[in-house]
Amino acid sequence: MNMAAAQFAKSWKTVEPALTIRNKRDYDAAIERIHALLDDGADAARHPMHGLLHLLGLATRDYEDRHIEIPDASPSDVLAFLIQQHGLRQSDLPEVGPQSTISDLLNGRREFNKRHIIALSRRFGVPAEVFMDETAYLRLNPANARHLRESIKQLDEAVPRRLSR
Repeated sequence: MNMAAAQFAKSWKTVEPALTIRNKRDYDAAIERIHALLDDGADAARHPMHGLLHLLGLATRDYEDRHIEIPDASPSDVLAFLIQQHGLRQSDLPEVGPQSTISDLLNGRREFNKRHIIALSRRFGVPAEVFMDETAYLRLNPANARHLRESIKQLDEAVPRRLSR
């Protein structure tokens, strides 16, 4: 083993346990590390630990995708849950629309449109798909569906997954 590989192997023995998530205990520890890094400002691209935050985010997302089942829920149910979990009122979402719009979305009197979906995804740091029902793509014309998929991809790349405490 050459000198560079030996140094990397030595460093890896220190870092590897922090990036490996094998079970719920490892996952919970990774979430705590993410919170500590976010509290320290590591979400700023120039922060020296920004790369570690990114890698932890990828590791936790991979664990969640493989081990955490998300039950089926309507877009209205998801919005109601997120509002409750974050201790918000309908009027606390002006980027989505006025309180009356939020009420209509929650009560199923209004369908979520592209602007609502993107604003809510950004606000709560969740995939935009959670605000779409099974027929959402069918209701959109192909150009809008393509644009929405591109927007979702850009959002996933630009906005790290936020974790609520």
